[in-house]
Order: sequence, then structure tokens, then C-alpha cells
Amino acid sequence: MAKCVRASVIVGSLIALTACGGGSSSSGTTGSSGGSTSVSSARSAVSSWRSAYGAILVNGKGDALYAFSADTAKKSACANSCAAIWAPLDVSGVPKLAPGLNTSLLGDVVRADGSHQLTYGGHPLYTYQADTGPHFVNGQGLKSFGGTWYVVSATNGKLITTKRKQNSGNGPGY
Repeated sequence: MAKCVRASVIVGSLIALTACGGGSSSSGTTGSSGGSTSVSSARSAVSSWRSAYGAILVNGKGDALYAFSADTAKKSACANSCAAIWAPLDVSGVPKLAPGLNTSLLGDVVRADGSHQLTYGGHPLYTYQADTGPHFVNGQGLKSFGGTWYVVSATNGKLITTKRKQNSGNGPGY
């Protein structure tokens, strides 16, 4: 029942957001190959950004959102020291989705500490500590804490398993 209520609130918020003209704006450094759609700077906002990997999920600050291959749709496998490096995208208030993202792919899991972590396409979402600014994607394909980390497709919520590309050190790591 709580999930149904949460979904209704999310859908209602999206309708209200659309009615208010929740426009898009660019945030951070996108470089020549990127474009960004942002709804809010709130941590629990989810937007899309066109990266070298295609349209990926980012939070309202433009930070790439990752999924962990060791997770399940019902449980996060990243806690303690893992969560200090790969910060779970906590649901604080009503999450906001940018126009064009699929509300039916949005959900949450309850973490061991009782907090709720946002999911998209059944994947709990995280940010990566080594992504030092908007639109960095330095965690793509990294193996750590017993699994592999991948960015998530904004189109269908699936993991993008393309191998990590080298970052030149002076721009977004895509």
C-alpha cells in the first residue's frame, strides 16, 4: 500500500511539475557532446544527460547515477565503507523526475538503516565520490565491493555496460 501511495504522490508531482512548466536548463560543464535536462538541484531529483554512453541518469546537481551489479531490485548490497564512496540516492521528500523519464521505472528499496533509496528500472541508484563535478562519469565499469558499477540508461532503466573510457583529467570523465 505504501508503494501505491508513494507512486501516486510521484505521479501527482510530475503532473504538477508539467503544469508549472518545469523547464529544462543546463547545469555544469557539458562539453560539446553533452546536453542536460534538470528539474531541481535537490539530491532526490532525477534528470537525464547525453553522455558518450548515451542518455544517462543524473541527479539534480548533474552527478552521474550508478547501479551496482551486486544489488537486487529489493536490496542494496552497498553499505558502510561502500556507501561512503558510492553514496545511495536517498529518497528525501517526493523525488522529482525530469520530463521524458519513465515514471513507471521509478521505485525505492528500504536500506538496512531504514532509509529509502531511489531505484530506476529496479536498480538502486548511487553517486560516486570520485566524480568531482557535474557530468563526470569516472565510475563507469569500475569493479569494487564485490561487483561492477554502471551508469543507468535514462531511456529504459537498463545498465549501460560499455567499458570505461579514459579521462584526460581536465573534463568530464566520459
